[in-house]
Amino acid sequence: MERQLLADYHSDLEQIERSLEPGRIEAAAALATIPSLIRGYGHVKQANALKAAQERARLLQRLDQPVETAELRAAE
Repeated sequence: MERQLLADYHSDLEQIERSLEPGRIEAAAALATIPSLIRGYGHVKQANALKAAQERARLLQRLDQPVETAELRAAE
């Protein structure tokens, strides 16, 4: 499990690098901190890893969403 978590983290960092834009900074920062959610030993760690995987999936989806940009116009 721990080897897979490490591989997922490396993959997430690459995803962050590819999709980092001003509108995605919050999701990118949250995704980078996912490993800190996985604590404990045995069944406690497994339960935390499951919760972290759900949050990871949600954040990866947010990074894939188009960024909303505000259009600025000059005053007439």
